[in-house]
Amino acid sequence: MKKKFYGMLAAVLIASCICVPQVKVQAEDVYDDSDWSDSWYDNDVTPIPDLTNVTIDKTSQTGYTQKADNYYYGTQMPTYRFTLQNTPCTLNDYDDGVLFSTESSNSSIDVYASLENNVISLTPDAAGKTTVTITINSKTFQVTINTIAVELPNSLLLSTKQKTQIKAKGVSTIKWKSTNPSVATISGNGTVCAKKTGNTILVGTIGDVQMGCVVSVVSPSRRRAVQKARQIAKTCTYSQPKRMQEKFYDCSSLVWKSYHKNGVNFGMAYYAPVAADMGKWCAQHKKLVSGGLSQANIQNMKLNPGDVMFETGQKNGRYKGIYHVEMITGYIFYGFDGNGKAELGIQWATGAEKYYPMGQMVGRP
Repeated sequence: MKKKFYGMLAAVLIASCICVPQVKVQAEDVYDDSDWSDSWYDNDVTPIPDLTNVTIDKTSQTGYTQKADNYYYGTQMPTYRFTLQNTPCTLNDYDDGVLFSTESSNSSIDVYASLENNVISLTPDAAGKTTVTITINSKTFQVTINTIAVELPNSLLLSTKQKTQIKAKGVSTIKWKSTNPSVATISGNGTVCAKKTGNTILVGTIGDVQMGCVVSVVSPSRRRAVQKARQIAKTCTYSQPKRMQEKFYDCSSLVWKSYHKNGVNFGMAYYAPVAADMGKWCAQHKKLVSGGLSQANIQNMKLNPGDVMFETGQKNGRYKGIYHVEMITGYIFYGFDGNGKAELGIQWATGAEKYYPMGQMVGRP
């Protein structure tokens, strides 16, 4: 009897434990999106300008860039500007509500584009012709830009009182000026007149693009020495064992052979001394260039064709540890930087830009 009573009591207790009270859900607890309206976010909406009546001032332009040694000077590519007309407001590519994009039809030419104060600026990265599709929101324009490569000499080596003419290929008219007319002048038709020893840059302007050519003026004998060095490096074979034989050279015999028939033998009339002895001779005869091969001397054009650079610091028991010599034969014009200053490099008898300027010893025979 007790077992039956306790069983019934347990059943009642269990039933009371699992009983879940009914909760009435009120209407205000239910999410209803009918209360949302556009007015809730009206203040965050960016107005889209109406470009229906917008036009562009031109559909094609032609510009110029300098080409030399089979490459273009990218810092001197022309920028083409197109002005939007009848705009409802001032348009910039960084404005909210303005979606600006461009596409070049020529896969070989990438175009940097911007939109500012209703002016579209297009700068190609290479010469050639391309059609650029410009899209501003749903408005589309097409313009053609044609960049012509002008071929100019990168540098000229002249002797005093010598004249020559620069003939540009790709353009008929260039406005010329010399950065140092006391060294060399240039006329409107490109005639260059060498005045005195030194270096200058001939700056040619076409539109908003500047081009350049470095002119180095040296004595007639030094010019012959530089030309001889170029010839040896181009037509002869490098060999230390055969350095004094015809059609062969090493670093020091190239310099000696170039200068020997032009009045300089570095203290040895019949045999080329080693590079260290050449450097010692230059030092003893006070024929060293202050500052040596430095970036400052390059940019300020303090080095001249015919100067010779010595690599030092080797533990070989020779003067200043000199182990190599090389002749400077001119400058390389790379272009103008953003401030209009020429960027220059050094041309060597056996090639271009072979040595990093670290103040290496430089002699001027």
